[in-house]
Amino acid sequence: MSHLLKELLGRTEEALARREDDAALTLLLEAWKECRAEPVIALIQRLSDHLATGLPFFEVPIRWVLEEVRRHPTDLPRALGWLRERAASLSRCAFSTDLDRLRRWWPADPRIIPLLLTLVRLPGAETPGELKMLCSLFMYVGAPYDVEPLRELKARLPSTQGEEVERFDLVIRLGARWVPPVLDAETLARCDALKEVIEERVESARLDAATREALFARVYEAPEDDSARQVLADQLLEQGDPLGEFIMLQYAKAPDEERIARLLVANRERWQAPLGPYVERGYTRFERGFPVAVRPIKGDHFPKSFPKPEPGWNTVEELHWNPEHHSDGNDVAQWGRMLRHPALRRVTRLLNVPGELVSLLSANSSVRRLELKSSFESGLADALTALPHLTWLTIPYASTDLFIRCAHSRLASQLEYFKASGEDGFWRLEVTRGAEVPIRATVTGPRAREFAPVLLAAARFSSQGLRIEFRDGAEEQGGAPLREALAAYARVIRE
Repeated sequence: MSHLLKELLGRTEEALARREDDAALTLLLEAWKECRAEPVIALIQRLSDHLATGLPFFEVPIRWVLEEVRRHPTDLPRALGWLRERAASLSRCAFSTDLDRLRRWWPADPRIIPLLLTLVRLPGAETPGELKMLCSLFMYVGAPYDVEPLRELKARLPSTQGEEVERFDLVIRLGARWVPPVLDAETLARCDALKEVIEERVESARLDAATREALFARVYEAPEDDSARQVLADQLLEQGDPLGEFIMLQYAKAPDEERIARLLVANRERWQAPLGPYVERGYTRFERGFPVAVRPIKGDHFPKSFPKPEPGWNTVEELHWNPEHHSDGNDVAQWGRMLRHPALRRVTRLLNVPGELVSLLSANSSVRRLELKSSFESGLADALTALPHLTWLTIPYASTDLFIRCAHSRLASQLEYFKASGEDGFWRLEVTRGAEVPIRATVTGPRAREFAPVLLAAARFSSQGLRIEFRDGAEEQGGAPLREALAAYARVIRE
């Protein structure tokens, strides 16, 4: 066998010894590219199944196909699991579109073959579109694969499908003529050693599965309970799971930030996997060992079926909208539905979100901090007032009417912090309840008169004191309306 294969297997052993199982699976997949030997394929399948245990299945988002989204080795078994469930429910092969998406999204991988062998046994596999796509996938992944199910399908094919039958014959011949590579004794010994390590890991996880599941459930049921997380960390440390070390490090008074960073590089995608494919990769922030802040993907990139958030969302407190996303109706509607789901009830901070989203939040929403990136939605003031726990609010491009309506609502007594700016940026105003000077404002130029109603309404938040900066002769141009607004404050400090 090649020197490269032996090197890859040796590095796999090292990765497993460091408990970097995701990296070990990636190395085994590289080894498969070098040598498609059955022992290597068996190792890949066993370790893959182990790592994907308990993770939610998902339909591949179209965005992952269209864009360069970083792949994780456990993505494939979860996507294949979704397809297997769908196959079982349909009892018919109708997967040409899904298989085409799979082929465009994921490189050739031996883990795809078992799904294909399942699909060829289903009614409908003989239809031209399905047969064509099955042929493409078998040739895309390549041998080895069992040709008997393919021969059974061929017997069902109508003679009229000349071109596709010929192509399918080629797939059968390629599989039948496959000659397994012969591994030398050293390579076989390495494969056996790897199998032993993986089997020990699988058995340990099986024995501890019930306890582990109960401890995770306890964390999800009471995310604020530190003791639940620390008990889980102790259990995971006993199992050699790096998540246990990660939790303990994030609880440490003087955490080893370098070690935390290394653990995140090796495990971030797997640790955020319970959230499903609905968050941007690389942006999840962890606290006390679990995801607490995420960047959501665009709602129009959701799978066709409405997502059902997993319990892992119970630890998430913050959603930060991608500033590059140009929101549309479907995007906002999908995330509105997500945020109304009980699993997201602990989300208290929505940052940089479109104003249209506010009206879709439930009346019992837990949101406390809301930073909008737009404020053009009609009915926004009423929607904001309906949020019972809102204490922090930022509104850019606010109209005079919107600001006044907020000031004349219960928000005037409810908000601890409020920051707003005018539609054209000619004024900015900030309210900080409890500050020595609660109101700060800046107004520019000839439109100061238009700002006067805003400044007067702001006194409803607090008339204790105002610190204001006039630019480009704004105070003189504000005239009597501005003087009246200034008179509403007990103390005015000009900057």
